[in-house]
Amino acid sequence: MNHNATMLQELIDLTETEEYEDNGGLITRGMTVSGDNTEILLNVKTGRDDEIQTWKIICYDVREQSLGLEWNDLFELKRHHVLLWPHTQAVSSLWFSGSKRDAALVVGQLWQRSFDLVGKWLPFERFINQAYQITKFVGDGYGLLAKGPESLICAYQEVMDQHGYKTSITSYTRTPIELVAFIMGQSYVVAAKVEAYQIKDAA
Repeated sequence: MNHNATMLQELIDLTETEEYEDNGGLITRGMTVSGDNTEILLNVKTGRDDEIQTWKIICYDVREQSLGLEWNDLFELKRHHVLLWPHTQAVSSLWFSGSKRDAALVVGQLWQRSFDLVGKWLPFERFINQAYQITKFVGDGYGLLAKGPESLICAYQEVMDQHGYKTSITSYTRTPIELVAFIMGQSYVVAAKVEAYQIKDAA
């Protein structure tokens, strides 16, 4: 394990202390994007009196990111997370045919199934076919309903099958790659590698 990876673990350990959990938190001070890499500057309130540390997080080969400036106390590095699905799972397409009078109910159940699986991390609209008004499309249409990570598309197929639609899935696999999800509250970065170091002399 290199030095910066060790420093990242030290930061993770810091956010798991009793002091941090009681009185700590962190906020993004700034962000710099250079090619496929992102550098994030953090202020970390340790929970020990008024101590604030400054850390730089470096995310390499970024595949996706959503970063805000909100104050939060959640800091995680995940190798298994729904945020990784769009980048690591097989890409599947769900085709359907059929018509239903209760199309709004079907769409509602598709949305609920999506939320149960991935919460707000992967919005329902992200993988649903946006070329049509979804309720009308499900009610009297046929074609490509959704395209996205295999686990989510298979869940959609289960809902459609339960309502009597004819469905089929086509898929293609990705070249295997190891990615991590770096999560701070509602902010996140999906990257190939994340490192960190503390800026000792920051003002």
